[in-house]
Amino acid sequence: MIDVLTFTGNYPYRKIRVGINDIVRIIKPEGFTDIFVIKFESLFYKDFNEGNRELLNEYMESTWRKDDVEIYLLAGVNPFYISSVNDIKKFSENFKGLVIAPLFHGFNLSCNRVVSIIRVANDVGLPVLILGYLEDIREMHRAYKFRHSLSIEKIKDFFELIKKYNEKPRLALISFPFKILSELANDINKLTIYTDVSYEDVYGPIYDYVKILVENIGEDLIVFASKTPLTYIKCVLFKVLYSEIDEYKKEKILKQNAKKFFDLK
Repeated sequence: MIDVLTFTGNYPYRKIRVGINDIVRIIKPEGFTDIFVIKFESLFYKDFNEGNRELLNEYMESTWRKDDVEIYLLAGVNPFYISSVNDIKKFSENFKGLVIAPLFHGFNLSCNRVVSIIRVANDVGLPVLILGYLEDIREMHRAYKFRHSLSIEKIKDFFELIKKYNEKPRLALISFPFKILSELANDINKLTIYTDVSYEDVYGPIYDYVKILVENIGEDLIVFASKTPLTYIKCVLFKVLYSEIDEYKKEKILKQNAKKFFDLK
């Protein structure tokens, strides 16, 4: 199984501080063989490059066994604090993908600058994960709860910009509310954008969100992202394992789609 988004480092709004070795100890017993990791600090430092450098250093010093779990690094990028879009090419040396986070870096997703970053990333073979809410909006810290939002209108405007270039870059909407994914299902299909099932948790009635997403979007465009350590991995994993979809579709969500998205062998 493949987890496309986990975190290392220090999360400033809770007493959470973990390293790569900690993530491996949490996830490996569940049967995961490939893990994608980003540094919390790359989302919260003004200079995101500092967070990415810390991640790279930690990766080089960590003691996980490569033959048991394969670790891939994701770089956090703020489109408006990068000197040139061509600098994106440098990330392909050490990172397997980019993460952009409108809510945390405080920018509007539907602008040409963001699309330019995505296009350059696509040219050098780097998929882009667009990070939504790390937590349920009812648990968000007041420091960023009302500063920014991911409205359906803004995301539609972003989709329109993508369409203008007549391209289909490798994009994933990670940790977006189920309501948004459902309302945008047609555009998500047309643009071949990946999604995940990590956002909705245990609030309110229990729905089979995985089954509904498969019906609306299709099993080919859903990947698994646990957001460990912010969420309990079993909670996200059980959504898939106990969903009323067949085993072939579960296999796609838990492994095959991620391999295609990240172009893994």
